[in-house]
Amino acid sequence: MARLAMSGLPQREGHVSLGAGRRVAWSEWGPPDGRPVVLLEGMPGSSHYCPDVDATMDLGVRLISVDRPGYGHSDPLPGRTLADWPSDLAVLLQDLAIDAVPVAGWSSGAPFAIACAVALPRVVTALALLAGDAPIDEVGGGLAAMPRERQERIALTRADPAAARRQALQRAQFYADDPESIVPWRDAPPSEAEAAANPDAALFQAPEQRAALLEMFRHGARQGAAGWVDDSIALSRPWGFALSAVACPTKVWFGAGDRIGRRADSEYLGRAIPGAELVIEPHDGHSVPVRHWREILEWLLAA
Repeated sequence: MARLAMSGLPQREGHVSLGAGRRVAWSEWGPPDGRPVVLLEGMPGSSHYCPDVDATMDLGVRLISVDRPGYGHSDPLPGRTLADWPSDLAVLLQDLAIDAVPVAGWSSGAPFAIACAVALPRVVTALALLAGDAPIDEVGGGLAAMPRERQERIALTRADPAAARRQALQRAQFYADDPESIVPWRDAPPSEAEAAANPDAALFQAPEQRAALLEMFRHGARQGAAGWVDDSIALSRPWGFALSAVACPTKVWFGAGDRIGRRADSEYLGRAIPGAELVIEPHDGHSVPVRHWREILEWLLAA
């Protein structure tokens, strides 16, 4: 495998106050005067992750990875929705003196990126959606096609979000107690057979790659499982906007070997967002942005 220059150690970090005692935090890689790109990680990820530092530096990109409420150093916001997130990002960008920026959303970070494109059409110049989630009611038969247990959890979330949050925090306590436990290869690399069969497992073969991914999860759990739980609740409820409202150039990437995300989600995003282009990478998994980060950045900058 070619060397992968991923990193869990930001070159710069900071936060901005949102009022009422709440703050949102960010991490950066690349030249501070470079062309800005925003990255929104999945759940339960965090801002302590850059898919490829070399590509980021080579292209002169100022990569700004942002912690949603409850992750890293961003204060929790129980009951938040997808529609709440764009205003947080707008305040952060204003504080950083950034007027317009392309945005990449990875996995469950994709819906939050889409929300920003809809709510901030003069700010978000392009969208890269990487193994992203689509609205659960609109893809593959919707709720009726899901396992009964998940249907019941979603129904509770929509009927009584506070009760659903209490239950979800209990289920996710293992992550708050030991965030590295979410990674099956935290203590030892996967076998050659596992790496050959699973493109995502291959990322854990090198110690530095495992270290970067584990740091992303550790940082995400600094305040427990609140970020993960509140993300999940927000994504289980109706989004509150239509994908057809996205007006900026959009490109969707999906790895055919993905065992976490669903191909149907990426295909739906490619169909429902006006003018979106769908790319299926045959030899990649959920970690599709890691091996294609340079290509993704080049497209965002050009778009």
